[in-house]
Amino acid sequence: MAQQTSSQVTAVQLQQTDKGLEVILETPDGKSLQVFPSSFGKTFVANIPNAQLAEGKTFRQENPSSGIASIAVTQQGTNSIRVTVTGTRDLPKVDVGRGDAAGFANALLP
Repeated sequence: MAQQTSSQVTAVQLQQTDKGLEVILETPDGKSLQVFPSSFGKTFVANIPNAQLAEGKTFRQENPSSGIASIAVTQQGTNSIRVTVTGTRDLPKVDVGRGDAAGFANALLP
């Protein structure tokens, strides 16, 4: 069985749009990332297998937008990334999909 290669996430960006805040994970090859979303309490979690953060760096932003307490992108083990979005009062409304940039985008709706 062939081993699946990991996609390198070279940058994490937050971008304000007319729909809300986007979390963009950029990959140099433009490869789509597989996302497994879940939530608990007021926290949205996206687990992304077969992906690695460049140099294992962690991204964290406190209070990036109204209604969002924090956004974190962390390496989970050697071959998985986790995006965590915590709302200030409620679970953020999230539209998981592929953005305009190469990689993955979460649209965080107000």
